[in-house]
Amino acid sequence: EMAAGFAHVLIVDPPPFPHLERAASAGAGFVHLAWGEAEAALALRVHEEEWPRREALAALYRVMRDRHPGGTGLREDDLRKALDGPGRHPRAPEAGARRIRVLEEVGAVEWDPAATARALRVVSSVTKDLELTKSFVAYRERYEEGRRFLSRRRQPN
Repeated sequence: EMAAGFAHVLIVDPPPFPHLERAASAGAGFVHLAWGEAEAALALRVHEEEWPRREALAALYRVMRDRHPGGTGLREDDLRKALDGPGRHPRAPEAGARRIRVLEEVGAVEWDPAATARALRVVSSVTKDLELTKSFVAYRERYEEGRRFLSRRRQPN
């Protein structure tokens, strides 16, 4: 609905899903696709960070385990830093929440019910098959859908 009120809509970055592109095209105005190969490649890298993949889950698990080896868990500030990831640009909160959901479902982490302030702690290093977790499978399918869509994006003519 937001795009419908404009005569011209400029899309600078390719969206990762068809429904987002359709939403920008709603209305009687003109849609201008203004990205090139570099923007499509960047959008694909950003999309990869949004969805919990095996390597990212293992890295987050190690960070959590190494920051609190005694099992006391990560409190809000430490957890936020771990979920933000390395580098200058923090990950979106939704990306961190997805990773925590998978780690919870696989039994690697749990919220500490005894802590006065909420804390997430590592409880298991048992390697479980991620393919058996509903959230990991759903997130992988969503990632693949977006990856395929973005991979087909070419510089507009």
